[in-house]
Amino acid sequence: MSKSSLEVTPGPSMPKRLDNHCFTKLTNGMDGIVIGQAKEDNYKNNRYTMHYHSPTKHWSLLAVTGSPEQADYFSCALMAVRKTSSSHAQHEWIVVAGQALMLEILLFQERALTIRETFIFDVSKLEWIAGPDLPVRVCCGEMVSSSDKQSAFLVGGKYNVRSEDVLKLILKLKCDGNQPDTCHWGVINAELKYSWESFLVLPVQSQWVTCSGSKYQEGACLHNQILQVGDGFCDDDSNVVGCLYDGGDCCRPIISAQFCTKCLCHKTNKVNHKEEPRTEIGPTKACTLGDFADYPIAVP
Repeated sequence: MSKSSLEVTPGPSMPKRLDNHCFTKLTNGMDGIVIGQAKEDNYKNNRYTMHYHSPTKHWSLLAVTGSPEQADYFSCALMAVRKTSSSHAQHEWIVVAGQALMLEILLFQERALTIRETFIFDVSKLEWIAGPDLPVRVCCGEMVSSSDKQSAFLVGGKYNVRSEDVLKLILKLKCDGNQPDTCHWGVINAELKYSWESFLVLPVQSQWVTCSGSKYQEGACLHNQILQVGDGFCDDDSNVVGCLYDGGDCCRPIISAQFCTKCLCHKTNKVNHKEEPRTEIGPTKACTLGDFADYPIAVP
């Protein structure tokens, strides 16, 4: 689309037909990266990374290493992290988060499993690397970069693809160093005013925005509390606003009362049916509730 005439004209064809994709512009303003799925035979998704060069209007399919497994409902944002504290040279990373794996249960029947994993694409190395896990399981949100590209935000979304409850949460990714293992997500003690689906997030300069009320505080959810959020167990100590009320664990139709005494669902101000902890005889389970926290089940 032309900025001057606002006229839309057809662009160059992409190497693959993509769905469930995201696009981000690089810092030079002339190049962009799109990451997405291409439906192939046998109902399998393959994740592709493509490069667009604006001056030549040319798309190219990148040969990358470490490409993550297929997933849907994700979003992405650009981060530009300085290689050293005294250098102006930067790592350009594209962060992908807020994903759901589509699991084929029966023929032509799928189930979505929201995952916490974050993946980072190093633009200069054409390499995918594992990033820090999200503090809660969330998918279907939107990501946006900060104005200085030093951090990224994941806004809104759902705990489960099929859920009708749309979240108002805001998560922030920032790095203490210049490597992905120095990055970590935090829960911002603020939320959207409305619950939206199919929305767009844009960065604006601070002088354009007037805010009222108290100043938002980060770090309201302690590290040990974050580990409990969205794990399927109702935990009293993380059932607070700063921890997103335990990620909704206390508002399930049937909750496990192993780690709570109040067990209050703040959404309804009621205590849902509690399944008291019990001792099972037999071998230790090979998986934890956290692996299946998106399913409507309660495991004591």
